[in-house]
Amino acid sequence: MDYIWGFFKGILNFLGLAKKKGSIIFLGLDDAGKTTLLRRLKDDRMVQMQPTVHAHVEQLTLGQIQITAIDIGGHKNVRKTWRNYFP
Repeated sequence: MDYIWGFFKGILNFLGLAKKKGSIIFLGLDDAGKTTLLRRLKDDRMVQMQPTVHAHVEQLTLGQIQITAIDIGGHKNVRKTWRNYFP
């Protein structure tokens, strides 16, 4: 996990995004690993999750960066709502 954290931290510092706030939308097809990645970033745990039924929001702190992460399911019925989360 240190390698992954170092990689993200390096990119964010390079882009001048340290000590900032931002939002990330985890959006993709069914079983793509969106919730698993979010759980890994938040808790540093690898767990098997049930399919995401409703969108949920998590607050992440990566170093000095505050991130609001929105995890949206990928099944066909939810895809109609994707446009509500980004322009």
